[in-house]
Amino acid sequence: MPSTLLKRSFLKSVSVVAQMNNVALWKKNKFGIDPEAVDPVTGTYFLPEPRVTTLTLRVDL
Repeated sequence: MPSTLLKRSFLKSVSVVAQMNNVALWKKNKFGIDPEAVDPVTGTYFLPEPRVTTLTLRVDL
């Protein structure tokens, strides 16, 4: 937040952090599957990791 807004309030600081994991999937193979979702020993196919979005709000009083 701009410091001019914080000076008028009881807050010392406010910050927002956004983080995303597994945003895109690169699957350049003839099967069109995620190569990390296949067990190399048994060949069993697992569901790929889901996309995860994390938003963090930090407020210092």
